[in-house]
Amino acid sequence: PGAEDDPDALDVWFFGPSALFGEGQRDDHTIPSEVARLAEEDGLVLRIQNLACPGYRTWQDALLMGQLLTERPNP
Repeated sequence: PGAEDDPDALDVWFFGPSALFGEGQRDDHTIPSEVARLAEEDGLVLRIQNLACPGYRTWQDALLMGQLLTERPNP
């Protein structure tokens, strides 16, 4: 919470298939959510974006990352 406005927050992007997306998992227990929780416990401020997409292959993740890097600041 509040990381959007924190200039010291680190941007972290997650790419991957169904498991990383959290297919069938509760939102608070996806891999990115668990990383956010552990980071907060350690006092790290992260802006986490779960960009995973069920069914995506590695090459699709790479294309998505390349596209996002042209549209957004680098994480």
